Amino acid sequence: MTPTTHRQFVKVGLALAVMLSVSPARGDVGSDHAAAMVVYPYVTLSTSQGVDTILQLSNTSTDPVVARCFYESAPTDDPLVPCNGVEVVDFQFELTPQQPIGWRASEGLANFPLDGINQVGPGGAFNQNSLIPPVASDPYVGSLRCVAVDANLVPVERNVLVGTATIGQRRSAADPSLDTAQYNAIGFLAHAGAQNNDETLVLGGENAEYDACPNVAVIPHFFDGAVEPATRASSVSTTLVLVPCSRDLAHLVPSDAVVMYDVYNEFEQHLSTRKALHCQQVSTLSTIDTANPSRSIFSVQVTGTLTGQTHLQTVSGSGILALAIEAHSDLNDPTRTARAAFNAHMIGARAEADTVVIFPSTPSPSASATRTSTATVTAQVATPTPTATTTPTSVRTATPTNTAIRTNTGTAKPTNTPSATAVAPSPTLTAADSGGCAITAGQQPTAVVALALLLGPALALRRWRRATRQ
Repeated sequence: MTPTTHRQFVKVGLALAVMLSVSPARGDVGSDHAAAMVVYPYVTLSTSQGVDTILQLSNTSTDPVVARCFYESAPTDDPLVPCNGVEVVDFQFELTPQQPIGWRASEGLANFPLDGINQVGPGGAFNQNSLIPPVASDPYVGSLRCVAVDANLVPVERNVLVGTATIGQRRSAADPSLDTAQYNAIGFLAHAGAQNNDETLVLGGENAEYDACPNVAVIPHFFDGAVEPATRASSVSTTLVLVPCSRDLAHLVPSDAVVMYDVYNEFEQHLSTRKALHCQQVSTLSTIDTANPSRSIFSVQVTGTLTGQTHLQTVSGSGILALAIEAHSDLNDPTRTARAAFNAHMIGARAEADTVVIFPSTPSPSASATRTSTATVTAQVATPTPTATTTPTSVRTATPTNTAIRTNTGTAKPTNTPSATAVAPSPTLTAADSGGCAITAGQQPTAVVALALLLGPALALRRWRRATRQ
């Protein structure tokens, strides 16, 4: 080897070493790309407070795809209670090539745009075997998870789904205008050739079928109680939503985690706390570590600076997904609050695997849940097959004794009647809040969102009655 060749070899080796040393491990989980599994961390409904959630899911592919979805309610995060009253509602629908679908959490969707009778898409495509129920209760707090599957409801390696959620609310009783907050669903890419066609979906680890959950979630935020510096007309607080990556939807077994919060202020001072996550956490930052917000490490009175950042990392148990909702309350009228939602920055990939266990579409007799079939929805379609049968919606409910009950209901009925007026909720969250408080945003609603949220109960009821008569 000549001296020149040797020097070139050394340079190449050093360059490779530098590249390997500075390239951090990163996961492909994100909210900015199509994926085979998407998670909406926060879905909420409260008719009495004028709150509803618009959910949107789109197929980015030029081929149809079936989405199998799960509403996951989480009414409490008390570590002493085993996710009391948790309910999972399972449903599926077909998206035609490059089709977006949107629905209200309060109403679901019984009549799809391409019904196969009055309207079909290019090439005769239509939304066969499709039904979206409303959420299970009113008020409601929970999350939504959707997975790309084939016609037999088996998960497939198709990274084609993107989703958004828009939370809308009347500003106040005196101001009926809408306040909205929108965020992107978090997507998990499926790995090519990794699917084994069972009901356990593996996120990360040695036998990964999907991308791993993020190793660290970073939330930049104002400290609670800070006065917004641009106009000095509002105080700021931030609500943090956390959900576990791992979910046993088949047996309703909660996925516990212990989350470390590392908080940094503008002086580079570091404070930390940790808290157990049991079901779903929806709480203001300053009630995470104490019942007295003024003494919290997330309070502006304690940190002494307007802004900071918090790093969240699981120290034991399941990985986590995070969403933040920033609220600006008018100093002269605290009932007037504008809010905006944003996703956490996700850094790296967890080394440990997380799992999502789904129940099969037709459970075996040995399944641990009881299944009761009550109805099947049948709709006439304009194809050589005279009728198309809608797969019943499945519901699983956890009781205090962890007894799971699953009921198939092919006839979906609204659980509430949306109201055009609402009573303004209190803008103050306490340590006892379990997530039922209204969380919205200060963005002006789009025409589509405003129109959807203003739909009257008569139209909703008419659509459901027409669906059940079919």
